[in-house]
Amino acid sequence: MKFFLAISCLLFFSFAVQAQIPQSPITDKPTLKVKPLQPADLVVTHVSLISAAWNNDQKAWVIKVNVTVKNAGGVISPTGILIGLVKKNNGIRWEKLPLAAQVNALNAGASVTKEYTFIDRDKILGVNDRFSFLIRLDPANAIKEGNENNNDSAPLAIPPSQ
Repeated sequence: MKFFLAISCLLFFSFAVQAQIPQSPITDKPTLKVKPLQPADLVVTHVSLISAAWNNDQKAWVIKVNVTVKNAGGVISPTGILIGLVKKNNGIRWEKLPLAAQVNALNAGASVTKEYTFIDRDKILGVNDRFSFLIRLDPANAIKEGNENNNDSAPLAIPPSQ
């Protein structure tokens, strides 16, 4: 009886193992195409003016804006810097306001909106000047981005103080 049981087990396992062996070799190997991750790409997607007024105590313009920054890249961005730039309406070049602001790290695809205040402490502008204002992200190109040419916002026209 033990002999019959042993032979039965051998035959059963023999058929079970053979049933799992493929009968023909696999010739088509699946291919996996992997797209490389795009680096971070910080973009100013929106700037809205809260206020722009001459401050008599500081003898300087104080500009408050809401700024929306998006990471349009494929990986988290490091912490970055944004600055405000002004250009007089009859001016040729953009001039940097003295203070820089921090933009915290953003996950890929994430956006953040924050209020920023810029003060013209360098007295670039006079009380009656008309000027334009814009935001520039990563002004020193310290962050390796997928597109280094989209770091400026659209300019905002600022009327003279009243």
